[in-house]
Amino acid sequence: MSKHNLPPIPPDWPPGHYHPNHLQFIYDGSHIFRRPGMYIGSTDQDGIVRLMYEVLACLEHQCPYPRTTLIELHLIAPDVLHLRADAQGFTIDESFSLPIVGLGLFILRALSLWLEIDLHQRGECRRLRAQEGEIVEPLTTLGPTDWTGVEMRFQLDPLVFPEPRFPIDLLLAELRQRSYFAPGLCLTLDEYRFHHPDGYRQLWLWHAQSHEWIADSIEEHTWTFAQGTIHAVVGKLTECQCQPVAYVNRNQQPEGSALTGIEDAWRTADPPRRHTVGVLVLLVIDHDSPEWDGSTRGRLRCEETYNAIRGNLQHVFTRWTAQSA
Repeated sequence: MSKHNLPPIPPDWPPGHYHPNHLQFIYDGSHIFRRPGMYIGSTDQDGIVRLMYEVLACLEHQCPYPRTTLIELHLIAPDVLHLRADAQGFTIDESFSLPIVGLGLFILRALSLWLEIDLHQRGECRRLRAQEGEIVEPLTTLGPTDWTGVEMRFQLDPLVFPEPRFPIDLLLAELRQRSYFAPGLCLTLDEYRFHHPDGYRQLWLWHAQSHEWIADSIEEHTWTFAQGTIHAVVGKLTECQCQPVAYVNRNQQPEGSALTGIEDAWRTADPPRRHTVGVLVLLVIDHDSPEWDGSTRGRLRCEETYNAIRGNLQHVFTRWTAQSA
């Protein structure tokens, strides 16, 4: 990977003192190779899963469902993966520029020992190949094709990952949870298959079943207010602690105003029943809404979010009380 150094430090400069020429300008993803933890959190097994998270997010961002309906992962070796997706309109450019390919593939190129990408578009297959972060073969036409999509093959770089192997259990958990948030998209890893057309409701059921809670009723709602859009799955639980349980998207529990709004709605709706019935609330943030971009945590803590969540949930909880009276 290329870098450009500024002129040398003047010989009479005091040793140990900062000089502007100490700066380095690093290009073509060398900054990712030098500091991978800034992009994938760590270089252990969790970091490898985070790398795959970024790659899948890049695919889904460029070609969301229904332009992509199937993403297949195949392990060729413990450290080599083949990804195949029917992504309609997926694109890369000759220079592999970040604005075109997206951050996920930019990270993948930097942290792979080698990377091959085959584009199948408009009846033609073209291949780009990178080695140790450098493009060694620009987009080259291989021949005709009767399929549309993209294929990627890559090997984890042992200089980046001390244990360069894909953790199967962690990858399966990532694919399972991702499938809940992409209803209609099918994700596979070798013989394992994840497809949840009714994703949010099934994620709610998964949370309940993982705690061995029994669902009494489930409702789905969509709330749009000034801070953005929230999809909510709300359900009553029997044989459960009376304190409300809530999740945002994956396993992150809400903080501040969001959680307080849920608790206050449950506390004021029907105090007697709080001792015999529990409630599980799943909040799914609509990241297609630009209001949430990069500020989810802050917006979940604001007063507007509290009012929206409390008001809507209190209406639901009060209706439950009237129905059971």
